[in-house]
Amino acid sequence: MNIGGSIAYAINILQNIIKTLLEETLFKQNPELAEQYSGAFSILILLTALYLLLVFASSLKKVIGYILLFGWGLLILSLILSKL
Repeated sequence: MNIGGSIAYAINILQNIIKTLLEETLFKQNPELAEQYSGAFSILILLTALYLLLVFASSLKKVIGYILLFGWGLLILSLILSKL
């Protein structure tokens, strides 16, 4: 299975779960609306999760950069001090 097929499968499963939840809660009177809104909910949930992963990764990248900078600085400082 390719990546695109896997993403489409995951979106379809998420959409079916959301549709069921909407039919049983908000749209009890009009369950046809659950089908209409479940697609939008599933896409927005997926995009929000992707956004949060990217934000976390960029934050982590900054922290690792500071650790690397600190490590290289300590290494260079120890080399200089060992030559004195």
